[in-house]
Amino acid sequence: MINSSQQIIDRDPALPGMAVLLADPRVDYLRYKPGTSLTVALRTADGPAFGYAVSEAAAVKLAKIVRKAPAGAVLRHDPERRVVIADPVADRDLPGVAEHRVRQAELLAYKPQRRWIAALDADRIVRSYRSSDLPAAVGRWPRSDAGVPVRIPAVVGRDRRRGLMIIERLRGTRLDRLSGSAALDGWLAAGTALAGWHRSAVGRAVRADFPDPYPTAELLAVLVPGSADRFRRLAGQLAAATHTAETGWCHGDFSADQVLIDRRDHRPAILDWDRSGRRPLGYDLATADAAGTSESAPGLPEPAWQALLTGYTGIRDLPTRLHALRALAWFVRAAEPFRRADPHWPAAILARVDRSEELLG
Repeated sequence: MINSSQQIIDRDPALPGMAVLLADPRVDYLRYKPGTSLTVALRTADGPAFGYAVSEAAAVKLAKIVRKAPAGAVLRHDPERRVVIADPVADRDLPGVAEHRVRQAELLAYKPQRRWIAALDADRIVRSYRSSDLPAAVGRWPRSDAGVPVRIPAVVGRDRRRGLMIIERLRGTRLDRLSGSAALDGWLAAGTALAGWHRSAVGRAVRADFPDPYPTAELLAVLVPGSADRFRRLAGQLAAATHTAETGWCHGDFSADQVLIDRRDHRPAILDWDRSGRRPLGYDLATADAAGTSESAPGLPEPAWQALLTGYTGIRDLPTRLHALRALAWFVRAAEPFRRADPHWPAAILARVDRSEELLG
């Protein structure tokens, strides 16, 4: 990734440790705040790790990570470049990971400083958050007995001090792992379930921010500065085209990897509700399209998209402003190739922006 990233490294002298992290072939996820920090997830031979490079203003926080880390948890520390690579038990934003049962569980997903998700056993999933983020995550999670045609994993425990939420582990096959007719049947069922959720008056949704294209435009302007004006202009067009869309309680991150299909009764489950809230209803359909079924091939194949819509319209009308919301979802995800350490991320970013403009018309 270093060849694609050298210009960013050169343009951001406030983060000398960026060169260390972007040169590491073990990186598989990045979160970049220009001039402030770069956080990465790494896959090492011994398991997951995180890297953190900071500006001089955040050097105190970096030093605290090193000072408070358990013995042996710091794998590399370069104080001159202000960068550290460490075991997740040193991730001070996720105190629950230091618990032995959490650290030893089967890891499903790790985003440093944000969340750790692991299977405790055959029946339970543990989700580790920042302690301050846990109440909002729990508050966004619907009751599993909500009375709609979709399975929702129940919250079965929580530990606010450690930022831990325990949910039930549901059975089924992830939709992104199905193929052929089974996948199309899955998308049909997913559309039916999503429409049922949108149609139902299930409690009261917590507030959530409207999808905002402007932060994405500013990040893209740093990553691909030659197209900065284009990104900012498109962000304005997307905001104008979507602000009147009908809203309701949305999942917020609906995609193939968030859907489980039980092959016994084909009843879908929708996972990971910690980003749910009031948003444009069409955004759930839009994120499914933009995410596709793999990071290497974004966008749903047309048969899958049509199956999703067919299932949805069997229950309710399509949400308003769907084409504009699809364009917005593609744009908001345009930086994903960079975040996923795609060595060809500049071209991949521009391809996603091209698709956003095409959908907006």
